[in-house]
Amino acid sequence: MSLIDRDDLSAGELNALAVAHRRAGRLQEALVAIDQALSQSPQDDAALNTLGNCLKDAGEIASAAEAYKAAIARNPENHQALCNLALLLGEFGCNAEAELLYGEALKIAPEEAEARFGLAVTLLLQGRLAEAWPLYEARWQRAGLTPRRYDSPRWQGEPLEGRKLLLHGEQGYGDAIMTLRWLPLLQARGIRPLLHLPAPLLRLAALSFPEVEALDDRQPAPPHDAHAPLLSLPGLFGTDEASIPARVPYLAADPAEAGDWRARLAGLDRPVGLVWAGSPRHPNDANRTLALETLEPLIAAAPGRWVSLQVGCDAAQQAWLARHGIPDLGLELPDFAATAALMTALERVVAVDTASAHLAGALGRPLDLLLPFAPDWRWQCGRADSPWYPTARLHRQPTPGDWQAVVAEVADALSE
Repeated sequence: MSLIDRDDLSAGELNALAVAHRRAGRLQEALVAIDQALSQSPQDDAALNTLGNCLKDAGEIASAAEAYKAAIARNPENHQALCNLALLLGEFGCNAEAELLYGEALKIAPEEAEARFGLAVTLLLQGRLAEAWPLYEARWQRAGLTPRRYDSPRWQGEPLEGRKLLLHGEQGYGDAIMTLRWLPLLQARGIRPLLHLPAPLLRLAALSFPEVEALDDRQPAPPHDAHAPLLSLPGLFGTDEASIPARVPYLAADPAEAGDWRARLAGLDRPVGLVWAGSPRHPNDANRTLALETLEPLIAAAPGRWVSLQVGCDAAQQAWLARHGIPDLGLELPDFAATAALMTALERVVAVDTASAHLAGALGRPLDLLLPFAPDWRWQCGRADSPWYPTARLHRQPTPGDWQAVVAEVADALSE
């Protein structure tokens, strides 16, 4: 007999069981348990909130929103339901409504990490950077992100002239690529930066900042006076849109490697690099990755110009590339320095929101960026340009899941 089959569990116990099933990926079992909980206690706000989470996972968005609203109506101080409804609305572009809900949650629970982080992302999406950065530090209190431990104190922006500041990654490669732009500003303050980075970024960092020591973050950190996560630098500098260090390129490729690629690609007319997928380990990968078949109109719009920069293609993807006469150059890209050299030899890059897009922008290469309806915060909302990367053109889904419209727009742009 499973726990769900028992008839002696209270509504609270059934709700806890539903939460456990959902966390373990057993959505159907979670829905059964929460249905039983609500049959016992239809007005239980905690159970209604859990129902909303389950329905959202199941793709029943309107019903999920109604469940969250019911939980809030039953208990207006349920800050978890307020945050969940705000998150849901934000994913559909309703940032003003989301901001209000996060604000209500923070009145109830001022230190609630999910509310502070959610409000930060909502503000960043609206371009209100200076307001967002202090709240963005709440990411360290959320589940799933553990700060690296160092013996030195965390830098809080105080004078550090002549001393060593260790900068370290925390999330993805793209975040590190985006935030390396602050190194010259640190040096202008007399600070001696050190980099503690994943191995695929080390050679790129050495080429771009030869005077800065860059070390593999799998190794112990070198002696230093203070440390800071790279994604905290915008806040430490009080960055707003007007003060973003947006001059590009701020990263560099190896000239000899770039020359080799130009020679190899000399037979292609205005070659274009293609990246259609991010890391499958990314929590939002399903929304930002395209099926190759969706790209057919784009490939047809610029025949004979494409090369694949995608790393880690499987057999089916390799076969698709071969059928379309697209060289699979991802096989020759062991690190980001190699990718940078190849990008330098291309006329432009077409990419989804992944580290390759950040790299193209940081190199000052023309970039067509394909974005889902609910983008990552740095791409903001409703604009076709980027304050972070002046050479980027942003192409957005007009409705959730509509990659066809995005592909058609980029195909038109390439035909100009």
